[in-house]
Amino acid sequence: MSNYVMTHYNTLIALKAAAEKAGKLDKEAIIDAMAGLAIPSPTGPVTLGRDHHAAMSMFIVRTQGLELVQVRPLGEIAPEPGCSPAGR
Repeated sequence: MSNYVMTHYNTLIALKAAAEKAGKLDKEAIIDAMAGLAIPSPTGPVTLGRDHHAAMSMFIVRTQGLELVQVRPLGEIAPEPGCSPAGR
C-alpha cells in the first residue's frame, strides 16, 4: 500500500469525523472542527493540529523482498511550523 493510499484514507476518515463533530455539512464548520481532531489510522493515530497540519506515526523500515519490515517505531511526529510548498 502506498503513502498516497494511506493519506487519502486518512483524509476521508478525518472529513467524516470533522463533519460528525461539527454536526452539519457546512464547509467552514467542518474546517473549524478539524483543528485538534484525532483520528485512528492503520499506522497509528493521526492528530490534526490547530494549524491543520497532520502529526502521524512514523517508522524506520527496511525492504525484504517486496515487503517493508518495521525496524523501529519513531512515534507520532508533527510537521515543522512554517513548512510550505513555496519554501522548496
